[in-house]
Parts: sequence; C-alpha cells; structure tokens
Amino acid sequence: MQCDNLFADPSGRLVAVSSAPDEVSPLFPQDLLDVETGKPVGLKCSTLALGVGARCGLRPADLLYRGFALWEQGRDGPVVALTGDGEPSYYPQFSPDGLLAAWGNSDGSVTLCDLRRIEAQLRKIGLGW
Repeated sequence: MQCDNLFADPSGRLVAVSSAPDEVSPLFPQDLLDVETGKPVGLKCSTLALGVGARCGLRPADLLYRGFALWEQGRDGPVVALTGDGEPSYYPQFSPDGLLAAWGNSDGSVTLCDLRRIEAQLRKIGLGW
C-alpha cells in the first residue's frame, strides 16, 4: 500500500494513514492504526491533525472561515470553527495533552487556540460542546 499522508496523535500511540482521495471531500480517508502493533483500531477519520486518542481532529473550516473545524468522534458535524487573522497553513497540530491547537499562517504568524478556554466561554452562552 502506498501512503500519501501520515498523521500521529500527540501521544504517539495512534497513526492515521491515507492512500486515496475521498470522492466527497478534498481530504483523504484514513485508517487509524495502533503504532505498536500496526493493526487497525476500528475507527475511520479524515483529518489534518489528530487529537489525543483520535477522539477529535482538525479539518479545514468552511471557506467563509479561515482556519480549521474541530471534529469529535461520533458527531455528525464540527463542534466549532477555529479561526485566526491570517491565511492558515495546511497542517495544524495539537499539544501533547490535546488542550491546545496551533497552526502557522502564510504571513509568518502563529494561531494558538486554548480549547478548554474556548469551550468554557462558549458554554457561558449555551454553545459549549
């Protein structure tokens, strides 16, 4: 199998491997594999960054928003769009504990999102996840 993309979760225990484009999305469908055994863990995803344990991931946000959409396993849609002022690069990352998301922008700036704080602020107005 030829591998086109490879993304590891911050713990280093899981890796998402893709080999063919999805016909519905510009992202590649990915199989999640256990790094130690190389065996599939039974989940499918299509993401540019994996959260800890692949419980969440980041995908490009809608063109209206410049940034990334946070997705959680088991949900039909994104939980929130994370945006910044710059034009985002294409490969966001999660911190090792999964509480921060970051990406570089084409102007050289970096966008850093404190996911716990964002969720708490949204929860105050009834929009938390």
